[in-house]
Amino acid sequence: MFELLSRFKKATPTCEMAEAMPLTQAIGYIRKAEKYSDRAKLYLHREAISKQLGIIGNDLSQACVLDMGQREAGLLLSENAVGQDVHLRTREKILANGYELKMENIATVALISDLNNAISRSGNDEKASDVKPLIDEILHDAILRSATDIHLICREKTAEFKFCIFDELIAYRFYEPSVCEQIAGYLFTVMADARSRSQNSFSLESNSLSYVILYKWRDKGFKLRVKQLKAANGWDVVIRLLPLGSYAEKKKTFADLGFEASQIEQLNEIVACKIGIMAITGPTGSGKSSTLKAALDGDPNKKRKKRYSIEDPVEYEIEDMTQISIQRDDHKESVSSFSGALKDLLRAAPKDIMVGEIRDADTARLTADAVLTGHKIFTTLHTNSAMGFYGRMNRLGIDRHTLADKQFVAAVSAQRLIAVLCEHCRKPAKENLSSAQQTILTERFGLKLDGIYVRHHDGCECCEGGVVSQTVVAEIIQPDDEMRELILNGRDNEAEKHWRRKRKARFDEPDMTGKTVLEHALYKASQGLVDTQEIARIFGPLHLHEVIEGTS
Repeated sequence: MFELLSRFKKATPTCEMAEAMPLTQAIGYIRKAEKYSDRAKLYLHREAISKQLGIIGNDLSQACVLDMGQREAGLLLSENAVGQDVHLRTREKILANGYELKMENIATVALISDLNNAISRSGNDEKASDVKPLIDEILHDAILRSATDIHLICREKTAEFKFCIFDELIAYRFYEPSVCEQIAGYLFTVMADARSRSQNSFSLESNSLSYVILYKWRDKGFKLRVKQLKAANGWDVVIRLLPLGSYAEKKKTFADLGFEASQIEQLNEIVACKIGIMAITGPTGSGKSSTLKAALDGDPNKKRKKRYSIEDPVEYEIEDMTQISIQRDDHKESVSSFSGALKDLLRAAPKDIMVGEIRDADTARLTADAVLTGHKIFTTLHTNSAMGFYGRMNRLGIDRHTLADKQFVAAVSAQRLIAVLCEHCRKPAKENLSSAQQTILTERFGLKLDGIYVRHHDGCECCEGGVVSQTVVAEIIQPDDEMRELILNGRDNEAEKHWRRKRKARFDEPDMTGKTVLEHALYKASQGLVDTQEIARIFGPLHLHEVIEGTS
């Protein structure tokens, strides 16, 4: 035990050493020392004595003083507290109370708050810390790890935060349910934009709450789109992290998102069309809004026409577009204020209208009316394939004659996001896929195993679990006369096969004509960009995919 204590005492300079050197040098020692996030891995100590030394309020989430025995103390600081007033005040309190400062280390806000019992479980202790430092730490970690969503899962006896990173849920940290209740309440009552709240008062018993938070960190802005849902034995909060860019920043192009040259040519042609609907489909989190933004930002004629958007809520700022944010009521869509606002827009003489999402019959009907009266519509829809757009719109009340009208659909695109492999630690498919998996790739799809890689789930210093980003995989359908005839008669499956027979290239060639979302993913796998096992996870077993021969 004595050896363990001695080893930890060497981690940072003593108080006397720190006082003898410039503060900036002392801070350098602290930042190089061991950082703590787990109570079990802390150096030996008796108890936390922060409150006895007069540390109160939010300082209890930033600094923790540990009694190490024999009037020696250790000091844990949050990353943001090092070198700040709270750091200096706490050092002074330690010395004024006759302690010798032996250790100074950085620790997580969660650990400091836990050791100090900083957050009042009852919520009415005026000397306790509020949960803002905890929230900041959670958000900062999520941003640094490129998370797209934060999930708070709170049940009667347990509560856990998870991050969604490259479409996978990663465990982050456990908290007491009472602390998470305070986090949820603070997000709604203190941080939320009052205009965005779906109701005026906070309650964990509400079936559903939604709101938006504008958040700034390191000179970068973020829009946090928050949804709270009641569960049978608790509740969940899901926070979508949306970076806020300025008009001056470089705008992402179709190529930046991951579209191939043949698809970009199609998309540019579609954007230039003066009428018709351009619909982007896919599940939640498939990058639909980013593709819409790229389309609208890339319109070469945007400065010469009036453009409006109606969104629930506005996610990204789009140049040269009047954007209207509407809070839709999830449980009263038949009298949607969203469709009412869309009706008003049609009287404002727009050329282009972006409808954030078609999710109810009123919005579908008004969108169809807008197209048929000569407007260009950009929108999104939740379907699994591009052809699924027709069935979904028909179920929302749009008749087949309208759907098959030559001027109604300019194009329908379906897309997903798939993780991009880290080139530093990816592993050759030849050595890591089973013989059955290799046979499917080579015989069914005609791919060459050279240049195909799989993910190294342990990752390396250059990545997050073997992946570095996400890329779009997509299919884009521009209906021709034969397809429209089949759609008119409700033969959507045959229409899709007709389109797929237009494929002219092998699966390892970049021409995406007639290729499905999955087949686009196979092309990216052939280039060493994505893992074929990830493709199977998203789309299902590869041997079940129907290969339709094209004109190649």
